[in-house]
Amino acid sequence: MADHGKTIAALLIGAAAGAALGVLFAPDKGSKTRKRILHLADQSAEDLEDGLEEGAEYLKDKVRQGKAKASDLVDKISEKAAEVKDKYEDTKDRVKNEVEDARSKARQQTH
Repeated sequence: MADHGKTIAALLIGAAAGAALGVLFAPDKGSKTRKRILHLADQSAEDLEDGLEEGAEYLKDKVRQGKAKASDLVDKISEKAAEVKDKYEDTKDRVKNEVEDARSKARQQTH
């Protein structure tokens, strides 16, 4: 986003500066030059607004993408956690049964 924003800003600044210099050095009357400068200022403001809107939309899109990736990651982690929990429970039950069987066999051998 930083590179994209810098590119837009540089483009807008360069366009405004070039247009301003062109108007200032044009061989027109003062009133006509002032009108052109006002028009240029209005156009530059519109261009800046458009650039800001584009940048905001770009940022919103990146946030949406980030949220989607985070949501996917949370889902995957939750699935893995459930798998690990199930394996733990299975192993715990198996070990408990094996220990009980071993105790039972040990009791039978001592009696």
